[in-house]
Amino acid sequence: MAITKEKIEEFYKFMSPREFEYHIHISPLNKYIYFEVPKAACSTIKATLQELEAKTLGLEIPSKEMSVIHNKKLSPLKSPSDIGLDEFLAMLNAEEIIKFCFVRNPYTRVMSAFLSKLSWKNSSYKQQINQILGLTEETITFAQFIEAISKTSPKEMNPHWRNQTHQLFGELVNYNFIGRLENLNQDLEQILKKIYKQEEGRINNSGRLTGSEKKLEEYYDEEIEKKVRKIYEEDFKRFNYPEELSKLKQ
Repeated sequence: MAITKEKIEEFYKFMSPREFEYHIHISPLNKYIYFEVPKAACSTIKATLQELEAKTLGLEIPSKEMSVIHNKKLSPLKSPSDIGLDEFLAMLNAEEIIKFCFVRNPYTRVMSAFLSKLSWKNSSYKQQINQILGLTEETITFAQFIEAISKTSPKEMNPHWRNQTHQLFGELVNYNFIGRLENLNQDLEQILKKIYKQEEGRINNSGRLTGSEKKLEEYYDEEIEKKVRKIYEEDFKRFNYPEELSKLKQ
């Protein structure tokens, strides 16, 4: 079913207009739209796409500094408002436009968000969690973090731990390709070949690694696993990830 101007408001059920602008990356020239999921290799994917886009446009290759990769104003890729609502809707509805995203196992994604955001001593993130729980803690535990998320609506969640189903707008977008962080290199190469019709450039491995896959037993107990499974129930089902944490540890 085509997405109309009347339906565009439905996108804002999942995130704010500012986030909507920030997390959608458009190439009118190379005919694709990348929908970003934070904590699912988005730094690597954006750095790779920005470099290839700059090359095809004859622009200077963007810096690989994190501050540049995540600065939308410096990216050669467009936001919906850059191309206008009519053109954005046309691209969303056009079969020849590739709409793609990358997802990640909810257990490791939410733990990676905790390890990267709260372990950086970032006061704003700690303030968010403390405000939700009515605490004034200097150090937030993983259990407290998950408890705070369980009390937050998807739209109000920080995009780094928002349900991927909502981050990707549920049923609104008809994706041509859904890659997985767990198979990043192969899946990203596949989508690059689909876009460019041949191998061009290389995957730009950027981003901060938290090593979350190796820390599951350190952070998860039965109660936390149960809460994460409930919070991200739609993600487990939609993206076919096993709900049992024990299967991930194997």
